[in-house]
Amino acid sequence: MTATSKLFVQTLLRGVAQLAFCDRSMAGALILAGLALISPWGAAGALAGAAFGTAMGVFGWVYPREEWERGLAGFNTAIIGILWGGFFADGAFEVSLFVTVMSLCVALEFVLRRGLALVSLPALSMPAMVTAMVVSWALAAPGTWFWIETPSSPLGIPGALLGALCIVAAMAMKCGLAAAWSLCLGSIAYMSVSQEGNGLAYSGLWALTVPLAFFAMQAVFLRESLAGTLGGMIAALSAGIIWLFWTTSGAADIAPPLLAPLALGLWLSIAAMRRIRHALLLQPNFWRAALTMHRARAAGRPIMAVLGGDSAKYALALESLSGGRRGERAKPPAFSHDRLRASLRLRKAFWEVCDRLRASAQEMEAKAQHHALARFEGRGWVRKILSRDVLGTLRKAGAKEVADVHGRIDRIACLDCGFNDGWPPGRIWRRCDLRCPDCSGALIPDTNLFHDAMACEDRLAIERDLADCAVLLVLGAQERDEWSDFILDTVRGIGGHIVFVTDEVSSHLPGSDDMVLAATPEAALPYLDAVSVMLRLMPDGGTLGRWPRWCD
Repeated sequence: MTATSKLFVQTLLRGVAQLAFCDRSMAGALILAGLALISPWGAAGALAGAAFGTAMGVFGWVYPREEWERGLAGFNTAIIGILWGGFFADGAFEVSLFVTVMSLCVALEFVLRRGLALVSLPALSMPAMVTAMVVSWALAAPGTWFWIETPSSPLGIPGALLGALCIVAAMAMKCGLAAAWSLCLGSIAYMSVSQEGNGLAYSGLWALTVPLAFFAMQAVFLRESLAGTLGGMIAALSAGIIWLFWTTSGAADIAPPLLAPLALGLWLSIAAMRRIRHALLLQPNFWRAALTMHRARAAGRPIMAVLGGDSAKYALALESLSGGRRGERAKPPAFSHDRLRASLRLRKAFWEVCDRLRASAQEMEAKAQHHALARFEGRGWVRKILSRDVLGTLRKAGAKEVADVHGRIDRIACLDCGFNDGWPPGRIWRRCDLRCPDCSGALIPDTNLFHDAMACEDRLAIERDLADCAVLLVLGAQERDEWSDFILDTVRGIGGHIVFVTDEVSSHLPGSDDMVLAATPEAALPYLDAVSVMLRLMPDGGTLGRWPRWCD
């Protein structure tokens, strides 16, 4: 098997694993085996649907490469595939209709993901649910349901129990405690539904709503935390109430609830948890981060922070190239070093962009996160701050050790020899071509913010700044680009720990060893400082022996 084929198979199995909010290929194989024990035709449909979504995801229309490799592209199509199991069993499978419906699901996922991102909510299973309902309303007679119930396994109840155990085992690979809770909740939900005389296939799907809602919050969105337990209970209760209302209000006569209550319950729980002010202390990742930082400081290894810039200000500056018309941005590749060196017209355009940005910087005041980070640095926790902000806001807040990743908008530099000086007076770049007094090279504002790619010297500078970094605090929602990827990869390459601190949806998928704190930097940093002071006051200096194992 070639490397490409192997990757596709692993991604396909991860797509099946996403049915239970898991992301490992082995978990996908267990879930597929569990589905086969419950309903062989449903398992065949899930595999076919996940294969279609995974194949479509190769083109990157809906998910970026990293998310595709985690199987997210095959999740919703796998759900539609399970619904196709009834047609597989009856021999009524039509390839053209299958492809059309799956394509509709992919298109709806593309639309819903972008729409829900505006309110920072995940699409979950909603694209599949909308697809199932739209297809049924379009193709079935009024008052009927298009989808055929998938037949159960000939093994009956024993097969269903074995299948459920396979799925729970897959979930335990993600989070054992959450899987145990989900098993209890799922058993209660299934018994309450089966007593009403519903068929095994649909009662099994409906009963999955409650445990999966809990598991998603506990194991994924607020991973292995007390806040996750609370959020899981809220999600399970909300999803259960929606499910019961759906089945008792007559809405089930129009369309079965399937997994729609799951998505709605999770959305309600996510919204509720965002309003809990002190959830930070309920996150084990907070205690892990505090302990990791304490150990690094005790060992004399550096802790560093990276803070993003104001992308809205940068976009506004770029509009100056199009006469101030919003939305018409200059393409960053136009500002590469080579093209700037060769074109006076481009250099003057670059001067105009940076001048507008510099004017914004002079009016801009430091925000709460800048003051919090400056105080955190002043307390001796951060050795250096990698700032992606060219506006100098951190220095206004009082930060001292700032490495300007993208340079400084209030300085100018020579393209050839690196000569550096202050900003020239009177906008003289509009009247003449500014040249270096040392080598006669072209002078431009000292920032690489709008360049098309990282230069070799930029990479070397970042590697020097991050040398021996033990902990990197990634503050705020960083925009994903070549720069941020390089910074994170550099820290991971030297064995450092990464702590994401943001209350927004990050464009970076955290690694398995990374820590994520769901809080704003200005809220998290004072707590980290206070807990670290407490650790230093402990008789043994806060060693692991004094702390619960779940902190590590």
